[in-house]
Amino acid sequence: MARPALAVLVPGPAGDGSWVDAALASYDGVVAGEDVVVVHGTPDRLPDADVVLAHGIQYAPLVRAAPDRTVVMSDVPASVEGLGHATLVDWAWYEAARVAGRVAAVVADGLPVGLVAGPAVPTQRKVADAFSAGVADAGTGCATVAVHLPSFDDVAGGRGAGTRLVEAMGCRVLLGTADGAGDAAAEQARAAGALTLGFLRPHPDDLGHVLSDVTGVLRGLVTDALATGRTGTAAGHDRPVHAGLASGHLDLVLSDHVGAAAVRARADALAAYAG
Repeated sequence: MARPALAVLVPGPAGDGSWVDAALASYDGVVAGEDVVVVHGTPDRLPDADVVLAHGIQYAPLVRAAPDRTVVMSDVPASVEGLGHATLVDWAWYEAARVAGRVAAVVADGLPVGLVAGPAVPTQRKVADAFSAGVADAGTGCATVAVHLPSFDDVAGGRGAGTRLVEAMGCRVLLGTADGAGDAAAEQARAAGALTLGFLRPHPDDLGHVLSDVTGVLRGLVTDALATGRTGTAAGHDRPVHAGLASGHLDLVLSDHVGAAAVRARADALAAYAG
């Protein structure tokens, strides 16, 4: 059997409508299906392929152990030592989270706002810190109550957190960034009378949602890696690729039913990233 052109490592099954599906869509039209190997979960080593797309921070040890491979890794771990051969992606969701925090604080009008985040890994901690900073930027005096769940698929924990943040802590607006568990938290928060902001997967009743062009960014990087056979420093990527607000790969999209104050808060927050 010929060596496949692309191996894709994703942390879970297809059908999540978000993180995993975005990676699986990134090579559509770029590589023929028979030239792609998809691995769900974490293998013992990187699969044999011309290019590897490692979709998540959990794959960093495997990437470090294969310094001769051509790898796109779609996250940035706390330490990038030993990863110079790989192209890393900084999704900069913390930028949109700061915008979301400012909008949430304006809408909450002095009441607390809540955040249900995933495990306290670097990416989720940065998101939580940025959301709190955005709330403070609004100057309304409202507090941020943040909860980190032990896993992104802790749906029961998400439901419980969503209910507690609204009913016990009085949160008026909630942002969930914990994938399926965050969606469950938002559902419970809405049922308890709170307003919600979506993260990657919008709900029709959300005030707005964080939109991240994961598929587009990965498609471009995978296409370049397949064409050149180079990633990381060899491809000129001495630093992680920044997929943020200024690059146009990230946004906070507001729903049509939000008020003028929320629209102004978004515009004020985005101004800091312009140009």
